[in-house]
Amino acid sequence: MNLPNPNPVRRVLLTMLLAASAAHAAPQSIPIPTVDPAQQLDQNLQNLKEEAINIKAELQTTEQTLLYPDLTRVIIYFGVPVSGLLVQSITVSVDGGKPFEYKYINAESIALQRRGIQPLVKLNAGPGKHQIRADVVAQFADAQAGAPPLTDHLEASFTKAREPANVELSLSRRSVVARPALELHEWVASK
Repeated sequence: MNLPNPNPVRRVLLTMLLAASAAHAAPQSIPIPTVDPAQQLDQNLQNLKEEAINIKAELQTTEQTLLYPDLTRVIIYFGVPVSGLLVQSITVSVDGGKPFEYKYINAESIALQRRGIQPLVKLNAGPGKHQIRADVVAQFADAQAGAPPLTDHLEASFTKAREPANVELSLSRRSVVARPALELHEWVASK
């Protein structure tokens, strides 16, 4: 079939139209992939599990925000930067409230030495000055059998602003030969 010489745009459109027409005229067999019903079910279950995990994480974040709003949230961390000192227990109370006690197993004490600090307590306290009391019991890993444990007591204060407060209790030494003692450090966000 001889057609008059159309402009280039019409030529491209005409070629596309003829190609599409030819494709419809002679259908080719396209292999349809078969899906194993068990694989499809497994994939659906995996998708549901991922969705459930995401929803749970969102709910936990929402719950924490509602239980501990920025205005009142205080998190107390605990660290032991003294090599070989294994903490057995720590007790903390704020403003004379109910004491929180955490007892450590050896694996946790060792992990605390390696990881630096542990979030110990999360609580609500209004803006202003607050009193904290802490008692710790620890033992050096190389202490002789029957040696009394190291104990220390701290009474200090921290100031809670309108922002969340982060307070660190640290069982540390002021010098290499000093006896380990509890110290309080307030984390202040830089502005």
